[in-house]
Amino acid sequence: YSEGIEASLVGDLQIMNNLNYSLTADVLFPFDDLENYSMDMENIFNLKLLKYISLDYRIKFFSRESEGKLDYIANQQTLFLRFTYILR
Repeated sequence: YSEGIEASLVGDLQIMNNLNYSLTADVLFPFDDLENYSMDMENIFNLKLLKYISLDYRIKFFSRESEGKLDYIANQQTLFLRFTYILR
């Protein structure tokens, strides 16, 4: 649990009719040590293949601290095949 100043950035951009990009970024600067910040950023590319089927590529960047107390930025990449149907 940390207390501090948090900044968030959210964006969404439709590149083409079937390609969408969205961004969510959060940064936390703790009150006790402003230089020891934590960062979390998620980028999502959504490609609509058919009416109810799309492909999501997500890449997430986040700050971590190693055992030697050195900060580094890690990433995590995932690929989803998404089926979406809205009942009306």
